[in-house]
Amino acid sequence: MTNIGIHFGALCDPIKKQLKNQGYALSEKEDARFQAIADAIIMLKLHGILPDSIVYKAEQKLMKMICSAELLTGEDP
Repeated sequence: MTNIGIHFGALCDPIKKQLKNQGYALSEKEDARFQAIADAIIMLKLHGILPDSIVYKAEQKLMKMICSAELLTGEDP
């Protein structure tokens, strides 16, 4: 498994930028999809719709989706 670290949150850099800083990239379509999911999770958390335990599980699942994306490619940093 790759060693990728992504922070999710309202004040965090976009997923695309975090991956680029680590030498990885996604297709524009995949990047937009994953960012939309991350934004939705944060929006639900901020409005108190999802408890922290569910947010944690959702972020872990999103992280697994990102790490297993077929279009995740290594680049020269």
